Amino acid sequence: MFRRLEEHEITYPLGASCPIKWKQPKKSVKELQEKYSTGIRLRFKVLMRDKFTCQYCGRKAPEVVLEVDHVFPQSKGGKDEMDNLVVLVGTVILENMI
Repeated sequence: MFRRLEEHEITYPLGASCPIKWKQPKKSVKELQEKYSTGIRLRFKVLMRDKFTCQYCGRKAPEVVLEVDHVFPQSKGGKDEMDNLVVLVGTVILENMI
């Protein structure tokens, strides 16, 4: 009828609140997604402009997975504009980050 509580489990009487106060994030997930998401139409325009080809290694879709990346990162003030976006293979993006 009763189950045994483990040491890490804490129970509170009905109506009691948890004593831990969680900090609310400064920005919501939706705000962050809007800030850092490149629109589908813009991504497709960049893919068309670059002819579905990685601009560093020259490989083409469908043999590799292509991604649209910022030349100048958004975290450093880069904009979602055609001249700041480039098509790359995902592994090239990772190599450039290291």
